[in-house]
This record gives sequence, C-alpha cells and structure tokens, in this order.
Amino acid sequence: MSRLIRSPSVSRWTALAVFMCVFATESNAADSPAARAPVFRVVDLAVNEAQEVAFGDQTRVRVKLLGVDETRDPLRDAVRQARVKIELNDQSLVLTSASIATSAADQ
Repeated sequence: MSRLIRSPSVSRWTALAVFMCVFATESNAADSPAARAPVFRVVDLAVNEAQEVAFGDQTRVRVKLLGVDETRDPLRDAVRQARVKIELNDQSLVLTSASIATSAADQ
C-alpha cells in the first residue's frame, strides 16, 4: 500500500531525515579542532520548494523537494519505507529510507 503524503510537516521531517542520512559523513571529534564547521546542513522544505545550501567548505548546492512517497504497514499504519524525490543542482534523485531490506521488485 503506497500513498503520497500531503501533510507539510510529515513531508518536511521525512525529507530532512533522508537528506541527513545521505549527506552525513563519519567524523571523529577527538581528532578535530573544536571550531570546525559542521559537515552537513539541515534543510526544511515543502513539496516544490527550493533552497540554496552552503556547506562548511563554501560549496553551494541547490536542493528542491519534488515529492514524498511513503509505504505503510496495513495493520499498524507504520511507515515501512519512505522515498523522497529531490532535485540536486538540476539533477533528479530518489532517496530511499527503510527499516527493512526490500527486493528490487518492490521498488
């Protein structure tokens, strides 16, 4: 059962979680100076909203949220898989987050 979520708050939190998981990198605080810039940025977007994001190394990217699709458990209505379609510097991407492994046929 798959449906498109229209609630802006759910869409924003889902997009934020997926974006952070994809772009976060491993860091070790013991090996770095305290004044280091953050590795990732948080972006709060509604569907069809775009924003330019600047990272610590002055790299700039344009992020646009194109859509959010969630697959829910029919029994408990729990989110089992979330797919977020974004546009990153005019390149369309689909980011998937799931708590269980899915086969290629399910996507």
